[in-house]
Amino acid sequence: MLLSYDMITDETYTISYTGIAPADEDLRFSGVWVEHFGEPNSGSICIFVGEPEPDASCGLYVHTESDSLRLLVEVQQVFIRYNNWYDEVLSAALAGRHPQEVLNLAVKILDNPVAIIDNSSRTLMYAGEFHGSTEGSIWESVLKNGFSQYEAYPANFRKIIREKHQQGKMLLYHSPFPNHEEHISVPLLHDGILFAGLGMTDINKPFTRSEIQLAKIIANILSMSFAVSGKIPHYSSEHTYYIDAILNGRTVDPLLLEQYVKRLHWRLEDHYQLLCIRFPDGRKFNQDEREPVLFRLGLLFPDSLGTYINDTVVLVLRNPAKDLIPSHSSHLTSYFAGQGMVAGYSTLVHGLKNIRYAYTQAVLALQGREGCGVYYFLDDYKNVIIESLYSLGDVRSFCHPDILNLYTQDRDNGIHMIQTIYTFMNCGGSIAAASKELNIHRNTLIYRLEKLENSYGIRLKNLDSDFRFYLIITCQIIFYLDRKETIKEK
Repeated sequence: MLLSYDMITDETYTISYTGIAPADEDLRFSGVWVEHFGEPNSGSICIFVGEPEPDASCGLYVHTESDSLRLLVEVQQVFIRYNNWYDEVLSAALAGRHPQEVLNLAVKILDNPVAIIDNSSRTLMYAGEFHGSTEGSIWESVLKNGFSQYEAYPANFRKIIREKHQQGKMLLYHSPFPNHEEHISVPLLHDGILFAGLGMTDINKPFTRSEIQLAKIIANILSMSFAVSGKIPHYSSEHTYYIDAILNGRTVDPLLLEQYVKRLHWRLEDHYQLLCIRFPDGRKFNQDEREPVLFRLGLLFPDSLGTYINDTVVLVLRNPAKDLIPSHSSHLTSYFAGQGMVAGYSTLVHGLKNIRYAYTQAVLALQGREGCGVYYFLDDYKNVIIESLYSLGDVRSFCHPDILNLYTQDRDNGIHMIQTIYTFMNCGGSIAAASKELNIHRNTLIYRLEKLENSYGIRLKNLDSDFRFYLIITCQIIFYLDRKETIKEK
């Protein structure tokens, strides 16, 4: 194994000497020699006796000849130790042993633990010891949850990390977490394609220059190990071509679709529900943002399939519970709020072919949402439907003119009378049921109905089903308008 200048000096700092580093940081040395022992071999670092001159050669400088001999022995031991370590780790990788075994051997020479994280920020494996608490560090999430809190980094920095990794470059940076630990991140590539990264923090000891160099070497060996063992991980639970086709409204061959769901161990006639995620400001997801989201949701909903269409992260849930359990609902709300995202839930639909309708519902549930969190189509579907009418014209055009006039002329009192109309219609014209629902005396309700007929020309008795529906829709539109105007006034 060829050693860098940093590796040699970090390992021999106990010997008193001064040194001059090579101009080329990537220069590696194959051995060591003392200047008066003869001509050096190519690529060997030299130990000099005496103080270095301004234009002195690269090497290690000691005060006395006895120091040079002590340092020679020390440096030779460093070469032996590193070469033995390298041979052991490389042999394990070439022999096709599991990458975890290779990683366990690799960390023996490091002061800090390391982890292998895939592109979704899922922890594939880790190795090394901790000399103290992991609380408040990135390791807390890695060990407890099985993933790195990659989303804690600003979006622009995540983009930089990915770009550097795709170029095969290592990064050294400070953590955004409260303890401000230092991080090393080195890409793992296969055939030039990024599939994971090696991550290290200085949780035990501050990084030495040697440890930074070793991170690169270990990452290269591990990339080889994954390739040789055939255990290269890919974040992609299933190919989503048919799901994407259905969501985009395209026709799918029934036989091919049936074969597809069999591979998923799903059934066409199962029940499905969709969760759609976007940014409230309309910003598009990049790969660094959507993959971790799908991975987190996959942990919460194991029997699901994630995809990305029309700038929306979409999770298809198979046979979900009728109601989301409170802990899951709370977790989702806090997670999306923390990531600055908004999510929409559809109703349950029967049959995989009908998920296109669930997709429309989930997307409609997101319309006009400025606050982050989770929104359910059924919680606000009436307003969602009314909001969609705006594409056809002013929603006031769909209102019964007399009821609209009642609201326009006397908004404060009118809204209470319109509430009476709405409740009376929903109760099928029953005086008893409507007065109970409104929590008023039946005579009060009769008085209101008479006033509506005599003062506003709104007759509510003996109506056919179509006209009753017209009045109900009108009331819903006015409730919607009243809420919007109230919010605007605030």
